[in-house]
Amino acid sequence: MGGRVIAAYPTPGTFLSEIYGGTTGRHHFDPFSDWSDSIKDDRGRVRLHKARCAFFQGSFDFGDLKKSYRMWVDLAEFGKLNVIKDGVVIETIISKLPKRGNDIYRWKLKKRLGFLESLGDSNFFNPKCRNLHGAKTRMLFITLTWDPKTCDLETAWSGHKTEKIVGGDPYNPTRNSQSKCLGKHYFAHVKGCPCVSCRWNRWITAMRKRYGRIKVLRNFEAFGESAVDGKVHADGYPHVHAVLLFEDHSFAVSYRDQSKHFRILRADKDDISNLWQFHVDIEACYSAQGAMGYIKKYLLKTYGKKQVKNVHRIDKDNSELTVALLWLFRKQSFAVSGGWSSDLITYGVTQTDISDFCDLVFEWAGVFTAEELNIDSNTWSLVIPGG
Repeated sequence: MGGRVIAAYPTPGTFLSEIYGGTTGRHHFDPFSDWSDSIKDDRGRVRLHKARCAFFQGSFDFGDLKKSYRMWVDLAEFGKLNVIKDGVVIETIISKLPKRGNDIYRWKLKKRLGFLESLGDSNFFNPKCRNLHGAKTRMLFITLTWDPKTCDLETAWSGHKTEKIVGGDPYNPTRNSQSKCLGKHYFAHVKGCPCVSCRWNRWITAMRKRYGRIKVLRNFEAFGESAVDGKVHADGYPHVHAVLLFEDHSFAVSYRDQSKHFRILRADKDDISNLWQFHVDIEACYSAQGAMGYIKKYLLKTYGKKQVKNVHRIDKDNSELTVALLWLFRKQSFAVSGGWSSDLITYGVTQTDISDFCDLVFEWAGVFTAEELNIDSNTWSLVIPGG
């Protein structure tokens, strides 16, 4: 059952109304002093819901957004867990929380992508051979772009949502009808939603219907800022990078362009492009390990690893804008389809004797800064006996 379409973001006046009053932009306050304090809570910590409200009210621009993101990620925050036995705190466990772009996030990201190292290499054709006759590949590197004239920035990233009720689908009344969930309200994207996530889902579904089984590694990127020239630019709008490994189909390699990228036949390129509304760029990959290795370095560089080299598609300013917008719109950093490797589901799985914890109570004490805990901000984990 459908519901009313709602705004996906806080409306002007929400959260920051006491600071901004009725203003929806930089009209009644000092832009050089007010905005940075307005996105912090009463403990001086940058909070996403406040940054979202300020951005959507027009209170700051992309430059301010990047500064807000940097303020947030540079503030180390820690989870605090008290371990209690017989009513007494026997120890306190303090763990640094991952944030997009901080050191522990990059460590987890590298570990998450570790399965790429175990893929082995599949060379589809010889890139040094001048004669590409008969050359084929089952792996493509695809970029799906965006036309900013089709919708606003918020819609491009987050789309339109509608309120629904569990068990209220007249076409399938038993769907999601568990008794504990019946009648609960939730929000879902509307049918035909124009956001990048919904467009991507429709596109990859159509690709699988046409070409069969496809393994995918996908990430979103924002277009960088353009010079002001009175024209419409895609500044901040999303586009998609994806490596696709086709299990039931291969593509003939047609030629190598001036940028030294291999291309598939024009007819095949058009078939794929017609499934996406905007411009599509397609490169034929000659090596699985090379393509996936590039994506790994791309993601690590995007999230702040300075030592990564030979990633020509991204610069520091653009990567920071990308991460800031993913943070702002609460978008998943990247996605990996099933089937790449069993390693995807084995990380972190250990055998534990649960009887060791039967007499213990674990109490979540909250999230704190290093200053509040009086510890070094570079600490990753700490166990304090006796709490």
